[in-house]
Order: sequence, then C-alpha cells, then structure tokens
Amino acid sequence: MAGSKASRLPGSAALRRAALLFSARAVNPAVSLGFSLVMPRILTVEDFGIYGWALARIFIVQAIAEVGLQQSLIRFLSPALQSGDQAEFRRVLRASLQLKLYALAAIVGLTALYLGAIYLLNQFGGSFPVGLLPAAHPDQLSLTCIIVLGGVGLSILSYLDSILVAHERFTRLSLWLPSVGLIRFGLLAVFLIAFGGRLRSEHVLFAFALGPYLAIALFFCFYPARVFLERPPSAEWRPLVGKLLRFNVWMLAAAFLAIVSDWMEVLVISDESDSGHFNAARMPMQ
Repeated sequence: MAGSKASRLPGSAALRRAALLFSARAVNPAVSLGFSLVMPRILTVEDFGIYGWALARIFIVQAIAEVGLQQSLIRFLSPALQSGDQAEFRRVLRASLQLKLYALAAIVGLTALYLGAIYLLNQFGGSFPVGLLPAAHPDQLSLTCIIVLGGVGLSILSYLDSILVAHERFTRLSLWLPSVGLIRFGLLAVFLIAFGGRLRSEHVLFAFALGPYLAIALFFCFYPARVFLERPPSAEWRPLVGKLLRFNVWMLAAAFLAIVSDWMEVLVISDESDSGHFNAARMPMQ
C-alpha cells in the first residue's frame, strides 16, 4: 500500500519542471507589476487614468485574440509530443495557426470599420454625438491603434508560451518569458532620456504594447521558426479548426468575462482624473 502511494508521488524531475514553470510564470507578472508601480511616479493623474483606461481594453482585446488557444494548445499538443506523433503535432499546430489568423483578421476588420465610422462621423456626422463611441475623438485614434496592437501582441505571446509548455521546455520558458517586462523597462528608460523625463500616457502605452513584439522576435532564439512553416495537407488539419473552436468557446467566454469583471470600474469611469485616482488605489491590491 505504501509502495503504491509512493509510486504516485511526483519525482524530482517533475517537481523541477513544475518549479521552472512556476518561476517563469511568476517573474513576468512581477516585472509587469513593477512597470505599473512606476507609472504613478512619472505620469500626471490624468495620464495615469488614460493608461489604466487603455490597459483594461488591451486585456479585453487580448482575451478575444487568444481564442482560448492558450489552454487548448497544451491540451492537444502535449499528447502528440509525448507519443512522438509528429504528424498529429503538425496538424494541430497548423489548425491553431489558422484559427489564430481568423481571430486576428476579425479584430483588424472590426478596428478598420470602427476607425472608418469615427472618421465619417467626424466629417459628415453633423450634430451626431460622436462622444457616444469610446475613444471616438480624432485625437484618440492613435490610442485605439495602440490598444489593438497591444492586445494582439499579448495574445501572440501567450500562444508561443503554450507551445513551449506543451514541449515541456520550461528552462527556455523561464529565460524567455521575463524578457517582455525587461524590454518594456528598457523602452521606458529610452523614452525618459529622449523626452527629458516628461512622458505622456501614449509613450508608456507604446512601450507596453511594443514589448511583446520584440519578445516574440527573441522567441525564435529558443524555438525553431521552421516548425511554423511546415504545411501538412489541408484535408488533414482543416477539420481540427472547428474542433479547437468548439473546445475553446467556453474558455474564451470565461476569459472575457473575468477580465471585464476585474476591470469593470475602470471601464465605466469616464473622467481621466477619477480613473487615475482609482488606479492608484487599486494598485496595491494587485
């Protein structure tokens, strides 16, 4: 009896992998929290409010762009890798890429329609209350683009994260994932020097949004890019797109609702000064 219980206990290798995964996943949020804690010291209350307002929307775009793939990739790739079935691995990876492209195309299309509607309303809307649309003021169009780019970048980051987890490359993950926060700090330092220490919310948000894309480029120092270029026959992977979507739909809804509920107050506060004070108050709770 004691022997059977001992056989079910995780070995040292499994514990080491779990520790590496935990450290990789813990360091990045800690660095991101440090990034957010620096913001109140270099931004005005109003700019800090805009930063929080945009950050909430970046996370919503991320949840939509992920399409639940962060969990389902591990679920479907891991068995194929453990059994050595490279053909199944390529099929699932290709199907996930296609689903990802569908989500990104939908986000880009909706953003283009939104920006086009704002432009037309500002040009020809007359007395239409353009302020009813979030970020509808012409001066905030660049902010809308940063929000979309930031959410898409984070979703690609989580996608690549899941591939390393499925491969159980936890050491590589622990080396690569913290680079996002470090790159953001580096960009922030460059902006502080370039603008003489006077930063606006758009500078900080640009650093936040650009960081994942530079980290994505570093990803291919840890994982071969050729894997993503392999193209199995479409008849083999296309049925898996629907399977992944059906598996992901509830996770997508849960992620969306969790983020909206977590950032509900920031989403409904319209005054930048009030939003800045609220963000400063909620920061210690994070």
